Amino acid sequence: MEELPVIDARSLFRKNTDELIGLLRSLSREQWLSPTCYPEWKVKDIAAHLLQSGLSRLSRQRDKFPSREPLPPLSFDKVLEFINRGNDHWQDMFESISPELITGLLSLSEYELCTLFENLPLSGQAAFSVSWAGETVSENWFDTAREYTERWHHHQQIREAVGAAPFNQAEYLYPVIDTLIRAVPWWYSKISAVAGTQIRIEITGDAGGAWTLLRDNENWVLKSGFSKTSAVTRVVLSADTAWRFLTRTISSEKATDLIQFSGNLQLAKNFLRVKAIMMND
Repeated sequence: MEELPVIDARSLFRKNTDELIGLLRSLSREQWLSPTCYPEWKVKDIAAHLLQSGLSRLSRQRDKFPSREPLPPLSFDKVLEFINRGNDHWQDMFESISPELITGLLSLSEYELCTLFENLPLSGQAAFSVSWAGETVSENWFDTAREYTERWHHHQQIREAVGAAPFNQAEYLYPVIDTLIRAVPWWYSKISAVAGTQIRIEITGDAGGAWTLLRDNENWVLKSGFSKTSAVTRVVLSADTAWRFLTRTISSEKATDLIQFSGNLQLAKNFLRVKAIMMND
């Protein structure tokens, strides 16, 4: 087992943006209104959400123009409540805005984001913490990687909704998996186990990998790879299932049939609580 490496996702934003904007420009009006994995959101709503989140980050992080007084560190539930209110407001506000305008605005904001992240150092305190990993302060690299997963998985949800081929080559999907899996320790933080307990997490496929969740004297710690001593408790799933489940593109109920659990099933199946996105199940 090894310490988790720093993830450098900075160079990945531009290709993802090229593919997203190219897709949106090709869609018919009917495709813009296609239902998505979210019951209340159509393709147009996901695109508007990407626009909202991108403009917010550019305004607050690049331009140092917060929309309100700085928020103190908040609990997961409080952050979730704050995000949901913003999403609902933005969805209502953009109900009457055309797909053409949304695409034009996204083509501006998304490429501005590419430039922001490409020029951001990996070290240093991030503008936003990664709440789904239980952090109230995060490093730049983790916040940047989290933002890449956000834009990549919403892009994939749009592609799936309109029947477009997935953009899931390993060079783009593996960094998503490697980022999302880091939510696991926080979602196990209230689970007790004796020191030395190991849970092996294996994600199969070209974009997959191997991780070990290890209980030390006080906490659960995620390591890269497997130990020489085989873990009795195992969680095995495909890379396709992993990104869909961890972003709740599919529900935990649906994921239950797609994930293999063995060993201590109580420990293993707690994995079904893990999510790397700020949303309700």
